[in-house]
Formats: sequence, C-alpha cells, structure tokens
Amino acid sequence: MTSAEFVSLVQIRQGLSILLDEIERQYGTAVDLDADYYWTITPGEAFDVFR
Repeated sequence: MTSAEFVSLVQIRQGLSILLDEIERQYGTAVDLDADYYWTITPGEAFDVFR
C-alpha cells in the first residue's frame, strides 16, 4: 500500500518567500546572471568531513 503526501502551494509559496527575502537581505535586489557560479571539488575533498 502506498500513501501520497501533499504540501499546499500556500506552504511552498511561504517558504520560497522567506528564502527569497533572506537572499535579498544578504545579496541585494539583483542577480548577476553573467557570473560564473560553477566550481569543482574532487571526490576526496567532497567526503572529507574534517575540512
């Protein structure tokens, strides 16, 4: 037997609003779409919990 779980769009909207408000507070009202946000990390670095 499977059970479906639902979340209301109101809850999703509220969560996204909180998230976007915090991003705006920290970084301003505009997003630089031309910025290079890509970065790489080696598997060894990714799983090194002591770094």
